Amino acid sequence: MYGSGIGVLNVYVQSGPSLPSSPIWYKKGNQSNLWLEGSINITADKPFLIILEGLRGNSYHGDIAVDDVELTEGSCGSRLTGVPATSISVSKSADKAILGNNTFAFSCKYIIPLQAQLYAVEVQRKRKDESNFTTVVTFQNQFSQFNVTYQDMSLESRTEGIRPTTENNSTAGLVFRNIECSDKAEYKCKVYYSDGTNQSIENTTEIAVKAQTMFSQKGRITYFPNTNLTEGEEVVFTCEGDVGSEPVGDIAWFYYLNNDTTNAVDVTSDASSTVSVYKENMCSYTRTSVLRLNMTEDLNNVTVRCTAQQNVFSQTGDGYVQTNTIPVQLFYSPKIDLMANETHTEGPGALTLRCTADSYPAPDYVWLLPDGSGSLGSYLELRNLTVGNSGLYMCIAHNFFKGENHTTNTTTYVRVEKAPTPVTEVITTTPSLIQTTSTKDYYTLKEAIHVVCTNYHWNITVEMDKIRNTYPTARASDIYLGENKCKGVQNGDLLIFQHDLSECLTSELLVNGIEVYNNELIYAEHDPVYLFIVLHYNWTVGVECDIRQNGTAIGGFPSNATSAIAYNVSSPQYPVSVSFYKDQDFIHEIGKGNPLHAEIGSHVYAKVFTTATDWNIRMRVHTCYTKPTEHAHDHMKYFLIKNGCEVNTNTHIISQSTHETRFVFDSFEYSNSHEEIYVFCDALFCNSSDWSAQCRQTCNPVT
Repeated sequence: MYGSGIGVLNVYVQSGPSLPSSPIWYKKGNQSNLWLEGSINITADKPFLIILEGLRGNSYHGDIAVDDVELTEGSCGSRLTGVPATSISVSKSADKAILGNNTFAFSCKYIIPLQAQLYAVEVQRKRKDESNFTTVVTFQNQFSQFNVTYQDMSLESRTEGIRPTTENNSTAGLVFRNIECSDKAEYKCKVYYSDGTNQSIENTTEIAVKAQTMFSQKGRITYFPNTNLTEGEEVVFTCEGDVGSEPVGDIAWFYYLNNDTTNAVDVTSDASSTVSVYKENMCSYTRTSVLRLNMTEDLNNVTVRCTAQQNVFSQTGDGYVQTNTIPVQLFYSPKIDLMANETHTEGPGALTLRCTADSYPAPDYVWLLPDGSGSLGSYLELRNLTVGNSGLYMCIAHNFFKGENHTTNTTTYVRVEKAPTPVTEVITTTPSLIQTTSTKDYYTLKEAIHVVCTNYHWNITVEMDKIRNTYPTARASDIYLGENKCKGVQNGDLLIFQHDLSECLTSELLVNGIEVYNNELIYAEHDPVYLFIVLHYNWTVGVECDIRQNGTAIGGFPSNATSAIAYNVSSPQYPVSVSFYKDQDFIHEIGKGNPLHAEIGSHVYAKVFTTATDWNIRMRVHTCYTKPTEHAHDHMKYFLIKNGCEVNTNTHIISQSTHETRFVFDSFEYSNSHEEIYVFCDALFCNSSDWSAQCRQTCNPVT
């Protein structure tokens, strides 16, 4: 069969009076100028004719020759040489079919022997709950064309068949115009043909149906409680809805404030979600998620949003539902307005002091007068002013919520001066006696310091002008209550300390039913670099607040005492101890190691030693530092020796030996601990034959 005009060579097996409608074997087109061998299986139970038919193509260019025809008994078992192998493959237009009015196609491409007769192509289906495939569409070969028959009539209105041709190399399949949930299944293409015996080939594929989430339309968010929310109240938000399938989406949570979606906060990690539930009629899944929020001041006017995260992972996701803006009624402590100091002249009339504060719930007010008495209400009226009315007046504003009393206060200093005495000129012939007086130029500390307190706060006033009569260079910033961080607020010549009784190292003691709170005002000189190191005290004044059983609080000046404990320091390699002495001969010991109690500014002689008995080991002191307490944070370290070097100017290494180092330093205090300091030393242990730089007791500064 050679030439461009070759048509078809057909082989028929005729056992009746007429020629069969289809050949048992055929070959089309140019097959080269070589002899090709073919074989055909013929099964017959009566006489038959073998008829060879040659059909011309579209021109006369071509020749067909047949030679060496042979009949043998038994199966041939082979086909024409050079004919492609039988195969069938399945392809899809997309990885998944999308539920709804969406197009999706799958097709079967097959190859059967050239001499074979194609009878039919079937599309079969097996759903998840079915055990066998059933035929849903059949393509039947009828007189050189294929008819389409739908066994599943529900497919006819929404699919179109891909009809195969009678060629041995063709394609069949289905095009879906609308995808339903029931289309999710395994599909098989099966091709029936005969090459002398009935044959079939088949292949399968699975069609997954993806349901896009309808969360924006079908999601729902609720929360409880949902009215009159107050600060600190826990609110439970519940979100549920369709999250789709293929893949199954998750629920994510966000919130934003004051309608500002650009700063949405992702709080998904704080929520808990249920396992997804499949909805057969929707071909999709639903989820429920719960988020709990504590409604703090920061969440006032919050909007809470939950989103379905199927394909898009953001604050909008594949759809979302959200709450309206949720107001939170905030509880807050009183914020009191400051009051200016008042100066008046004694005499008739009235002075009204007014105190105002903002809070929720609204506050109650109490005035404390200099004589320790009190008055209820935000207004305080003083009539017929005298010098005795002078002093510090405190307004206390307090409210109550969440089981606690919340208090704040402010003060004003009222100075009442004597009215000027009229001057009358007297003329006399006798010598006049002239008396002169001078303003008092010295005040005791207790005359310059006024101690007032409430059940919750100190309110101490220091008159700096009186302090400077004795200490001309005194600065308000160098005076503190208890510890260096508890500074006062300066208001003109007044330095006012308003701190909780639970702060500033205030101590508490119960004496005969009276709650006694003690602290001290300190005027100290600090190290210019390490501000928490006190080098010198100018003065200290003890202050006391006594709260009686009837609730009366009285401030004043007490006496106090201190106590301490001691223990040793050790090293993880060899036991290392530190002992302290008063004298350079290291005879009179100060306590028993840490903590160190020594008068501020005095010489302390320190001995760092090990009790190791191995004299082949040499100890080198690497670092010595202090802390106010054993477990104080490292930023409170004050170095005496660092990397073998004397760091502090008042520290000097006296001597070193194999197992001992001696040094001296001047004692000091931490501003927040007046009782003691802790001294720690780190030592390096080296073999006595190791004379490297790090093992010599010399200064090795870090470069």
